[in-house]
Amino acid sequence: MNISWIAVPCFGLLAVAFGLLVRSFVSWKAAPSGPVGNLDDFSAARYQPMERLLAENDYSFLAAQRGLDPKVAKRLRGDRRRIFRGYLREMHRDFARVYGMLSELMLHSTEDRPDLAVAMLRQKWSFTTALARVEVRLFVHQFGLGSIEVSELLRAMDTLSAELRHFAMPAAQISAA
Repeated sequence: MNISWIAVPCFGLLAVAFGLLVRSFVSWKAAPSGPVGNLDDFSAARYQPMERLLAENDYSFLAAQRGLDPKVAKRLRGDRRRIFRGYLREMHRDFARVYGMLSELMLHSTEDRPDLAVAMLRQKWSFTTALARVEVRLFVHQFGLGSIEVSELLRAMDTLSAELRHFAMPAAQISAA
């Protein structure tokens, strides 16, 4: 069998996936932010349960139980995947809001911060690529394969939230004076 029969479709799929990722990154709009509210609402700690939600050790424990109906384990996997996707949507929404708030603060700032703009783009890229990887892993997970790592998403969320807190503090202190 000629290897090109396998390589060409795989390369095509990779090219399409990369194209979708770049399109997602370029066309991603920051969510309308409104006034900067409670900055503690945008903590990555809020999403810590995602790390355990799809952990394989729970399914291994269930599989070891005598008399367990496989449908129960399958339903549990599906329910947890659905909850995980809810967390993922909220995290994406929060990341977009934090990104929008930071963009707005930079726009109205009296000081130019190109370093912050570059850091924001890096975090946006990191979050977007990590989100794409998680989506692929979620797709594979529905077939009972693989695990899902969210630490990169949490790190990107935490870093951007910290930048917002750091940048918003002087603005909040100025407006309070």
